[in-house]
Formats: sequence, structure tokens, C-alpha cells
Amino acid sequence: DSGGCFKEVKDGKVVETHKGEKLLAHEMINYFSFGADAQVVFEFEQSRTKSQLGNKLVYVRKGTNQVINRPKTMRKMLKHKGGLTNLRGEPIPYRKRDRVMAFLNIPSYSAGANIWRPGKSVNGTFTRQFVGDKRLESATVNTTVDVALHIASAKWSHMGIFRVAQAEGYSVNFAQHRVRKKPTKTYLQVDGEAILAEQ
Repeated sequence: DSGGCFKEVKDGKVVETHKGEKLLAHEMINYFSFGADAQVVFEFEQSRTKSQLGNKLVYVRKGTNQVINRPKTMRKMLKHKGGLTNLRGEPIPYRKRDRVMAFLNIPSYSAGANIWRPGKSVNGTFTRQFVGDKRLESATVNTTVDVALHIASAKWSHMGIFRVAQAEGYSVNFAQHRVRKKPTKTYLQVDGEAILAEQ
């Protein structure tokens, strides 16, 4: 396999970076996510305006597009065996139909949404999030609309949000599904900076 590449948006243009590499080392401070939310950010950065209102309208348009053109689910993004494990290699169950997975070091994410606090649990009982406990919380979200509803509804709605795990670290292994020789695309974001991984 010739590897893949990573793409980022610089000054509104998509730029290929790290060609031929399969691993991207990127420091996370607050949160890391992949899926539909990162796709919205990646597409937004290509259409960013100089107006705050204009930028909000771009976000609404990009997010609304996902209602019609449904992004990939975890089932298609992650390997079926070992897609998500803790650092000891033990598998971590997650909802395969969801379209966003986030790893949180702080309570807020995506314009202030606290997706850990109100979420339902997939596999167990969890403690409150504490920034200094050396653990990252992970949660899945069914769609970006669920994140928007959570923010718009004074943060009380937890529809579509599911807590997955609390762990000191995770291993995430992405699936490779080539369709008609087109590369597999996975959208990532690290602290709000969007990256497209192609393999």
C-alpha cells in the first residue's frame, strides 16, 4: 500500500500534507473528535467569511447538508475488530450507528456543548468528569444536529449523545473501505483544527 495523505485547509484552500504517511502525530489539549462534526469544520474552513453572522450561516448550511447527505457511521469508520481499545488492548464497546466520536479533556466541546454530563451510558456507570484525573472521557453522538440541539436547548437535551468510556488513553483503528479505487476519507479535528485523512 502506498499509504495515504492528510489534508488541511489553509487560507480557504485544501492543502495536502504528510503525503505517504499513515500516522499523524498531533498534540491534543482540549478535545479530539472524528466523523460528521469534523467534516462540517473542514468544509466550513473552505467557506469562512469575514462576518460573524456569515460564518454562522455557513455552519448552518454545512450542517443542514448532512441531514440530506448522511455522513459515515462508526460502523464504516472503524475496524470491526479492535476499532476502539484502551491502552491495554481491551476492546471498548461503542454505538456503531453514531456519526461522531469525541475524546474530551475538558467539559466543553463544539461551541460549549458538555456532551459528557448529560449523556446516557453505553456500557456502565461513569464518574463525573474531572480535568486533573489523567483520564479522557469519550462519547459518541448520533448526528451533528444532536450537538446543535444540545447547545440551542440550554444544554439540557441529551438526545443522541452516549457516553462510551473513561480511560487514560485509547487506540483508534480506522477501517479502509475503497469504493471504485477512491480513497477512504476520515475527517478529524483536534481542538477545532480540521484534518482530512485519506488512505
